[in-house]
Amino acid sequence: MPGFRYKAFISYSWADRAWGEWLHRALENYVTPSTLIGRETPLGPVPRTLRPIFKDREEEAAGTSINSTIDAALNQSEFLIVICSPRAAKSKWVNREIAWFKTHRDATKILALIIDGEPGASDNPGRETQECFPPALVHRVNADLSISDERVDQPLAADVRNTGDGRNLAKLKIAAAMLGVGLDELARREEHRRSLRRRAVTGGALILAAVMSGLAYTAILARDEARIQRDEARFQRDEAQGLVEFMLTDLRKRLDAVGRLDVLESVGFRALKYFSSQKVETLDADAIGRRARAQLLVGEIANLRGDLNAALSAYQQAATSTAEQLRRNPNSPQQIFDHAQSVFWVGYVAWQRRDLPTARKSFKEYHVLAQRLVTIDPNNDQWQAELGYAYVNLGTLEMGEGNSTVAEAYFRNSLGVKLRLSKKHPRDLDRLIALGQSHAWLADALYFNLRFSEARDQRVAEIELYQRGLIQAPSHISLLGAQAVAHQVLALLQLSEGDLKNALEQASLASDLSDRLIIADPQNTDWVEKGAMGYVRRGQVLFHLHQYSHAHEALSKALAKTQSLLAKDASVLKWRLIQVRAQILLALILQAEGNVKPAQELLNDTSDALKPLIKKTGSNRDVIQNHCQVLALRSHFGSGQGEHWTEIIERLQALGGSNTPESLTLQVEAYVKMGQLDKAHPIAQKLNDAGYRHPDFMALVAITPNLINRSNEAAPPAARSKSDR
Repeated sequence: MPGFRYKAFISYSWADRAWGEWLHRALENYVTPSTLIGRETPLGPVPRTLRPIFKDREEEAAGTSINSTIDAALNQSEFLIVICSPRAAKSKWVNREIAWFKTHRDATKILALIIDGEPGASDNPGRETQECFPPALVHRVNADLSISDERVDQPLAADVRNTGDGRNLAKLKIAAAMLGVGLDELARREEHRRSLRRRAVTGGALILAAVMSGLAYTAILARDEARIQRDEARFQRDEAQGLVEFMLTDLRKRLDAVGRLDVLESVGFRALKYFSSQKVETLDADAIGRRARAQLLVGEIANLRGDLNAALSAYQQAATSTAEQLRRNPNSPQQIFDHAQSVFWVGYVAWQRRDLPTARKSFKEYHVLAQRLVTIDPNNDQWQAELGYAYVNLGTLEMGEGNSTVAEAYFRNSLGVKLRLSKKHPRDLDRLIALGQSHAWLADALYFNLRFSEARDQRVAEIELYQRGLIQAPSHISLLGAQAVAHQVLALLQLSEGDLKNALEQASLASDLSDRLIIADPQNTDWVEKGAMGYVRRGQVLFHLHQYSHAHEALSKALAKTQSLLAKDASVLKWRLIQVRAQILLALILQAEGNVKPAQELLNDTSDALKPLIKKTGSNRDVIQNHCQVLALRSHFGSGQGEHWTEIIERLQALGGSNTPESLTLQVEAYVKMGQLDKAHPIAQKLNDAGYRHPDFMALVAITPNLINRSNEAAPPAARSKSDR
């Protein structure tokens, strides 16, 4: 059954669960007559068995979280079998499953098994309660899963009632439809097989009676029983591993969309519990792959909760599993892919902690593995997607080291790959998000290269993609999270162009979206981080609009969120720096309001917090830039002015291409304060010609004569054409 995880999905009312269990066992244990196996039919080659069959969950437990599981299983089932009875006809869950299958899958693949009641009884006044066919089965279903009044042909129905086919023939009817063979032929071959079985049993009994003792006979029975038990154990193992696979793929994808870390974590731990009693060397390649995926899932949850030590441990265990898998079969694309995922996540933790040498080693290995996959099968979309991700990883490394032009080339390569895949799969939300992220990374590189309007266009294109996806899935958590970040960065770009009004609108959208995400899952540190950064940006724009009380309120929220993050793991540098940025802005507000002493005290505390980070991270761009910002503010208060400005110049010069436009502005100010206008002028002119209109830069230009050549000054934001917005 190519393309489907399940041969069939059995839908039934909870009151008919005994019949559901009977049919599930009957079909799972059915073995196709050997003379039919492999025959070509309209459904493809006849399979040896009808396994696996998905049996619906208990109706009483159904709810929103179960719907996602059921929908995923329906989507992965070739057939839908409806157990029909008056109870099923009234069941909203049975009707919903039929409606979903009709609107998303092939309605001709719906089969019915009548166990009670009467078909068409609802058309006879007074007998409506005897109707066994659910309304969704015999009426047209609308796109929104509502059931219309328009009648449609009844599906193929088997009937287990005494007045119908009986159990065996009903089972054969269902099996014949699923195998794509005629009922008569299947029934004849089934009867022939039974006849041979009866003769074999009879002949065997005669021979045993003649030549074997009672003890030997008992031994034969024991041997047969052992064989049955082995077959049953093998069946149970296959069932368990099939369920684990479903949990780690379809169910995990559904849970990703709603962002529930608690349920996702439960899925991962349940899968790991299944494998915990088994030794790696005894597992086959597929089982090792599932074990590694479970370890990666547990690692991702720990990562999102801010426990990087636990995350790294899980990732490293997964890497051990996938390395063993790859060692056994070094040229298998699936084993290469599985190991690439483990390698990436180990590198990702290193990147989060700014351990760039370790991150570079892992990301380069990931790129090599992705290239191997594409070389093996250039037409495989999944392998192409992996190569696109690898380009992004390498680009982020180059960005971190100040090579934004090289990074831009990597990001454009990634964008090209993701654009092709998204066009090929226009309704695939995962590919849409991946395309949006490629726009985002390219925007960052363009920002560092002082191409602000191009960067803004990339972010606008990114947001438009997410909005398109949200029309399809309005509550998709990953789309909302990505959109929150895009609005936050777009606010920075508009601030850089001097467009404070729209910058505030974008920053407010970012923080509001983040609040929604946190309410949905307060344990998700990714959402809390996005919220903290959104409020920092909001506070920054409000400060430049001189709305100090509102700015103070936004920054206080940002600090509360970063403190909750750092309480989970104080080693995460990004969280520390969000806190530092909020404290710097608060100090600026205090200074603007005339509260000089509290501002100085806050800056001193911030400076003390940055010193160990400088020692630990060396020349990390973000740490150095924040440190220099603190030095500049302390100079404004009159302490160590010459010494501070000299250090700022030395540290920012050492960063070279890693400087952001904000830190370049700080560098210009330092040169001006030290009387080195000849060094300040070319940097200021470059920023001006690029259209940089950040309030800090414009204030510096306003008070420094001859800092820029005004004949080359770009038009202010208000003068830009409408098409450039």
